[in-house]
Amino acid sequence: MLPPPPEKKKTKAKHRRKQSQRIVIDLVKVGKVERLKRKLSESSTSRSKSLKVNTQLSDEVKKLKEKIKVLEEESLWEKRCSIIENNELLMIRLMSRSMRPNDDVEEILDYDEVIVDNLKTPPSKKDINAYVDT
Repeated sequence: MLPPPPEKKKTKAKHRRKQSQRIVIDLVKVGKVERLKRKLSESSTSRSKSLKVNTQLSDEVKKLKEKIKVLEEESLWEKRCSIIENNELLMIRLMSRSMRPNDDVEEILDYDEVIVDNLKTPPSKKDINAYVDT
């Protein structure tokens, strides 16, 4: 009769060891799961932060592109205006020279400067009406 009681004790000890091993394995699994959860939460917050930064940067880039387009359009407009003004000045100089071929070159240049000064000031309504009537 002596052998059966030690067997029960052995099974209890085996059971305890297996149970402690299961507890350790469960704790390890819980630890892994917690670490994974932390990593996911950190990565999701960093992703959301990076998404916010990326959207802000893309908005700033869009604004800068729009400013660049506006500036390019303005510079093109200014170039066109300057080309038109230069063409008008050349036409006026040619016309003034053809009208007075016997004058000295210096006098013609002085006369051209007066015409240029007149172009810088806007024409009066009388001048416009007189030009339209002709």
